[in-house]
Amino acid sequence: MLKLLIASLPFILTAHRGATWSHEENTLPAIRAACEQGYGVEFDVQSVRGGLVVVHDQRWNRTTTGRGLVRESTMAEAMALRTRGGHRIPTLADVLAVPCSHYLIHVKCITDAGYSELAATVAASGVQYRATLLDANPGRWSAVAAAAPGVRLTTTESVEYAPWPPVGGSPSGISITDYGYPGWRE
Repeated sequence: MLKLLIASLPFILTAHRGATWSHEENTLPAIRAACEQGYGVEFDVQSVRGGLVVVHDQRWNRTTTGRGLVRESTMAEAMALRTRGGHRIPTLADVLAVPCSHYLIHVKCITDAGYSELAATVAASGVQYRATLLDANPGRWSAVAAAAPGVRLTTTESVEYAPWPPVGGSPSGISITDYGYPGWRE
């Protein structure tokens, strides 16, 4: 019933960092749970040397067994880390492999090479028509748009975080994406 209600709304409800009401943020179980419940999913992407990982903070310290800056790590080092609950750190490709109605990809600390990989990964996954890149740096959009046609691009000003009354254990804050909002690239 909840899925049907969500599907009928004129905007997309996205679970912020996945189903954080029941799972650790930005983990594959959190992403899967949110998508299975009918939500789109918002998650954070950052560069490590050799790839893109899904993690919110610029440092590993708060959510993982690691220490130090995310961007200074190699992909092998990132894959050796575990979240506090014992989950592997997901890559962008891991998350985009989870079937979902919509992906709101919050671009964090990404290198120039990371932008190219981001666009290539989104395009290769085939989800560009169900993906929105949320980025505070619109200067890099033309390269992403060329590499992944169909992907929506927006800045942080185009997304509102609105309180939502808890429904069956849903989160207290759900991202609301309104495609009629000025700033969307059509």
